[in-house]
Amino acid sequence: MIRRIAAALLLTAAGVQAQPSPPAISECDRHSVNQVELSRCLGQLETGAIQDRLNAEAAARAAMRRLDQTTPDSHALGLFETDVAAYLAYRDAHCNWAGASFYGGTVAGVAMQTCRIDMDRRRADELSRFYVN
Repeated sequence: MIRRIAAALLLTAAGVQAQPSPPAISECDRHSVNQVELSRCLGQLETGAIQDRLNAEAAARAAMRRLDQTTPDSHALGLFETDVAAYLAYRDAHCNWAGASFYGGTVAGVAMQTCRIDMDRRRADELSRFYVN
C-alpha cells in the first residue's frame, strides 16, 4: 500500500509541474496605466488565485478523506485541516507585514494584495503537485 501511494505521488509530481506564474505586480504593471486599472487587474488575479487554491485544497481534502477511509488509524484529513488553517494564518501575517513595510497608503494595500496572490498561487501549485483530480 505504501509503495503504491509513493509511486502515485512521484508520478503525479513528475507530470504536473507547471511553469510558475510571474509575480502579480509585474503581470498587472504591464497592462495598467493608472490606479483603477491596477486595482481591477489585481482583483481579477486575486479571485483566480483564491479559486485555484480552493480547488487544490478540495482535491487534497478528498485524497486525505479517502486515505482516512482506507487506512486504519489515519488522521490525514484532520492534519490537513490544521495545515490549511496554519497556511492562512501565516499568509495573512506575512502579507500584513509586507504591507506594513511600505508605511501604509495605497502602495501598502497593493503590496498586501500582490503578496496574497503570489502566495496563494504557490500554495495551489504545491498542493496540485500531489493531489490532482
